[in-house]
Amino acid sequence: MIKKQRNWILVGFLLLTFAIFFLFYTASYPIFPTDMDDWAYLYPRRAAVPIWKSWNPIRVFAEVAMPAVSMASSLMFRPLTGNIFSAMMIGFALCMASAMTALTGALWRMLQEKSISVSQIVFWVSFFLLSHFWIFRTEYQHNSYMLRTSDACTYFFYVIPNLMNSIAVLWMESDLDLRTLTSSNGFSLKKSIFFLLCYFCIFSNIWAGMILAAYLGSILVIGTASALRKKKRFRIWFTENSMVLLLLALWLLSQVFELNGYRAREVTENRTLEIRETILLIPSILRSMNRRYLITTGVLLLGGLAALLRSKDRSVLHMVGIWTLAGFFCVLYLILSCAKVAPSYIRRPDVFYGLFFFLTVIVLMAGSALVKRVSFLKLVMPLVLVIILSDCNSPGRTWGYSTVHGISPRIVNNINNDIVDQLKEAERNCMDSVRIFIPKMEGIDNGLYNVRGNEIVGETMWKLGVLEKNIIVEELVPSEDKNYLLETGPLS
Repeated sequence: MIKKQRNWILVGFLLLTFAIFFLFYTASYPIFPTDMDDWAYLYPRRAAVPIWKSWNPIRVFAEVAMPAVSMASSLMFRPLTGNIFSAMMIGFALCMASAMTALTGALWRMLQEKSISVSQIVFWVSFFLLSHFWIFRTEYQHNSYMLRTSDACTYFFYVIPNLMNSIAVLWMESDLDLRTLTSSNGFSLKKSIFFLLCYFCIFSNIWAGMILAAYLGSILVIGTASALRKKKRFRIWFTENSMVLLLLALWLLSQVFELNGYRAREVTENRTLEIRETILLIPSILRSMNRRYLITTGVLLLGGLAALLRSKDRSVLHMVGIWTLAGFFCVLYLILSCAKVAPSYIRRPDVFYGLFFFLTVIVLMAGSALVKRVSFLKLVMPLVLVIILSDCNSPGRTWGYSTVHGISPRIVNNINNDIVDQLKEAERNCMDSVRIFIPKMEGIDNGLYNVRGNEIVGETMWKLGVLEKNIIVEELVPSEDKNYLLETGPLS
């Protein structure tokens, strides 16, 4: 009876999570294709394997998932919305809501495996979700949150891979059987699904894949140290860590592919390793965070670690040790990679999400130990959530749009639909090619709507079923007459 009640609480919580995030990314802060980078990834262009010396060698997930979602959205939702972009917005929102719901479920299960009560799980999972929005609530920085990025394609390049890697880590933490390739009961479907998830986690982007790799590395380091201390045979150690070793080998392979990609060579060519410059930017990240968030998590962390050390709970202490080491690996990889690519990358929330994830879960485990030791804290837990929720608000518009330059989704949609209207007009007139007029923006290539994107516009709409034939776009012509769509002057 108690187990059934727990399951109903979990199901209800997950449904609520899905509904909130789906509404957030449709009704409140919708995700629309914003620029020519988005248009370039709206239909399939690659196989689901890493490609040696391509522009994006390991971005398998984004370049497979985003076109698949776009095409599925066109088939399923365009008949309902009558608009390809509104259809894709629903598909993108479903992806974000599903990823956050899966992450919530994985975290719930992990906390359950650590023998934390249901009431506390509800609190700590809620705290985790709210932290994504609470962390950057400052008077001088109104429009950032941990799940926001610049345009539609970077949700698939960065945000969703971050969530997927976090799910994989929580899944492995709650199911130790996933560390080995062998199956005790001869049923391998679970491990096949897990391996598929990890494959897309690793072949997504370097900073998202770092989350899983850092966790696997910490397991291997601590597990090997334990095996040496116990004088465990190599064969047994290898069997116990076979999945870990396979995934780490796959991750190392992905790094080799990425380093030999054209994009990596172009970005890092003639660049020195700017480690000092990268480290000096870390204080600015801390200054951009909500002080009340930092104080709260600091108190929970220090008080919780003290409670854990006094309780001598070896299983939880062992987990905290692994996750702390993983967090250290994250910091090290972040600094070295950003120092080579560009120091400013370390300030992007969608780049350092892994560090936020590891530290937040450590805070949850430490906080639950503190509450267990100081039972009075259970009384104020609901109040704490209400205070955090109220503190997520800000003097200006609380959260920023999921578009470059924070342009209103309505305006972005108007520009996109105007392009499609011109293509349809050309199709009605039986034209094989056409010049498309777009708003005039600043910059050599016309900013967001890059004039070099003419080759993908007509082909994309044809592939998605909006046009009956492929209409060649001869050129994209910036025109001030179209600037009424922006409802403002030129944008860079």
